[in-house]
Amino acid sequence: MRVPSWVPDWERAMGYRKFLKDYEIRREPQADGKVKKVRVYVGLYYRFTAAPEEVAQVRRRLPWLLLAQAVTLLLPMLFPSQVVKPWYVLMPHIAAWLPLLLLLEPAWLLRKAKTQVERQESEILYDRFAGASLFLMVFTFWSAAGALGVLLSQGLAWRDALATALLILAAAVSTRVFACRKQLKMEPIPRESQEP
Repeated sequence: MRVPSWVPDWERAMGYRKFLKDYEIRREPQADGKVKKVRVYVGLYYRFTAAPEEVAQVRRRLPWLLLAQAVTLLLPMLFPSQVVKPWYVLMPHIAAWLPLLLLLEPAWLLRKAKTQVERQESEILYDRFAGASLFLMVFTFWSAAGALGVLLSQGLAWRDALATALLILAAAVSTRVFACRKQLKMEPIPRESQEP
């Protein structure tokens, strides 16, 4: 049978080339005589090493932590403050948004993750989460330390004290986000133990 030219070529279309070996492209004959290419996962599955209750707790808590993180990063930019203006406060404060955005995909995958996940999802759930949350923590602490230094050295107005307090709160929230990585650690499941 001849494969129609409109059938997508999954070998080229998949976004992550490093995961190609985890899939097989199978051709399935259809009722109308055409052949459909189907991508089938044949790689190892992964599971959380933490207890299911701990994973469920992170699943519930993480969206609220990310929302709190976004609010504490956004609010200091909404009112004029002298502590946010120096480059050593502003640059890490802006840079913190990138790891925060990178944490959205792991948080979404965690919401729908089952007892076993594919390798690509496991790397997003743990590796990307651990790296992004570490950088988020570094940037928020850097920004908060700079703001606190400006506040203590110049003794500015209440707006500056409020902005500094929000940046310190952002740093505290980032430590809670970073702590969630322990419950997201994953291990491969031996093939004989995998669910069908």
